[in-house]
Amino acid sequence: MSDLENKHIMVLGAGASGLSAARLACREGASVCLADTGCGSRLLDTQRQLSAEGIRMETNWQPPAQHPECDLCIVSPGVPDSSAMVNYFQGLGCPVISELEFGSRYCNGMKLAITGTNGKTTVVEMLTHCLETLGKSVRSCGNIGLPLSQVALEKTNNDILVVEVSSFQMELTGHFPCQSAALLNITPDHLSRHGTMENYRDMKLRLLRQVVPDGTCIVRSDILRDSAAADALSGRKCLTFSSEADALADYVVHDNALCRRIDGNYIKLLPLSALSYDGMHNYENCLAVIAMGESIGIPAAELAPHLTTFHIGPHRMEIVGEHNNVRFVNDSKATNLDALVQSLRKFGNGSKDIALIAGGLTKGCNLEAALPAMNTCVKGAFLIGTSRDELATAWGRQIPCRRCDSLEDAFNQAVKCVEDGGTVLLSPGCASQDMFKDYIERGSRFVDLVNRLRNHNEQERK
Repeated sequence: MSDLENKHIMVLGAGASGLSAARLACREGASVCLADTGCGSRLLDTQRQLSAEGIRMETNWQPPAQHPECDLCIVSPGVPDSSAMVNYFQGLGCPVISELEFGSRYCNGMKLAITGTNGKTTVVEMLTHCLETLGKSVRSCGNIGLPLSQVALEKTNNDILVVEVSSFQMELTGHFPCQSAALLNITPDHLSRHGTMENYRDMKLRLLRQVVPDGTCIVRSDILRDSAAADALSGRKCLTFSSEADALADYVVHDNALCRRIDGNYIKLLPLSALSYDGMHNYENCLAVIAMGESIGIPAAELAPHLTTFHIGPHRMEIVGEHNNVRFVNDSKATNLDALVQSLRKFGNGSKDIALIAGGLTKGCNLEAALPAMNTCVKGAFLIGTSRDELATAWGRQIPCRRCDSLEDAFNQAVKCVEDGGTVLLSPGCASQDMFKDYIERGSRFVDLVNRLRNHNEQERK
């Protein structure tokens, strides 16, 4: 008999995570209600579908006059822990937990967790690729797009779950036992939700506290300078990595190779030239992956060679092509300022020949922090989305900025800006949901514009 049999479960948020959690709770025998503050045709369609599955759904949720029965409340990551919905159910005294925590209770397999401001998805994909190549049964899930509740619904047996974890998912997660957890980096992001950098940092560090007592934490070595990070490790084993010169980390870049550092000696694992991608951020991603392998007993020398057959996915500093002496780069995955700065460092060549397309939904961060990198290489910034005025104010005194009505408008103006040679770089530094479904749709639209330009010019030459 399930521990949810005949229990009353409330699920908050009708996104993918909430829907999966509601269906999982229903499968386990609970009486389930899914609530969302929104309304509209999409939610009404969802409501009809769930009703056919025996799940009640409330749209346009408002605090009810009479307290409902509720034994457990499960919260989607899209619903902030400060929201009126969450506060209401916390006030009832019932347990209120994240979908991540709930779904993990019903998932088989060892859990390896990855968090950080940037690089999470790439590291999840890298680690999954390497483990699969080594013959393991692996599933990527979590913030990468597959909720743990959905994994549990599928009832598949996996040796390992590689879980991407966001700060949103950690807000209401108190028990998520994982064998290893990697914290890749911490730079300002999502401050519009978390309020302060300290709160955002604490959401990242909370994952380290979930690692089982005999497990391993993997962190970028500079993070340990923060006393709060050292406290979060709670005596657990720790492996460190860094690409910084002379870093005293366990995994480092040394003499143009990925290396394991032991007692001051560098054991070469893989030359950088063997990889199909470059950039210090990617080398650090590789080091984190190798350290994760070591944490579960896979020798570094055994795992490292499989990094050579991994290829970075689209929308991450993706060179779409070059046309009429103009290079086009799709970095739609750059949804925060630190990722934007990394992209500028990679594609800047010391001269101002980058036409930058940026904008979307800002996250409460200091926009001027990107200016030092922009000043070295940006010829002009073409701004889109709800943040275009805010970005123009922050950057306009030092960088020529133009407000654009659409991505196509920004693209066309950017092409003209560097028509004598340069780079059109889509690296928004912002979330996409004001204009697009997600960063994938935004990047795909950019690629379509590049292809349309190329085809148009080829037709003219004919």
